[in-house]
Amino acid sequence: MINGRHPDMRAGYMVRTAYTRYCDEGLVNRLQGQWVDEDDGMLTNLNEFKTNIAAGMDVLTAAENTWTGRQAYELRLRPVSILELESGRGVQVTFKPDVMLKYGRKV
Repeated sequence: MINGRHPDMRAGYMVRTAYTRYCDEGLVNRLQGQWVDEDDGMLTNLNEFKTNIAAGMDVLTAAENTWTGRQAYELRLRPVSILELESGRGVQVTFKPDVMLKYGRKV
């Protein structure tokens, strides 16, 4: 990431477009990803997640405040589970629709 922006400026658009299309077709109902430690110096979801935890956020709020979490928010999704990977090198995060955001605003 570059100053909180993905280096591919179209990445967010691609995530939102793919999710919306496959959701409309009934093929998906959630986003799920594995955030793994990468020693390449790039800011990743896992780096942001760990920084957010260190800043005192609970795990769900920390996940919401990552690049993927921000994309999920635009799709009205919220993190519902965060599991540590068996390798200990990352986490698996699942985002599902938030009925409280069904109409595009917090209720």
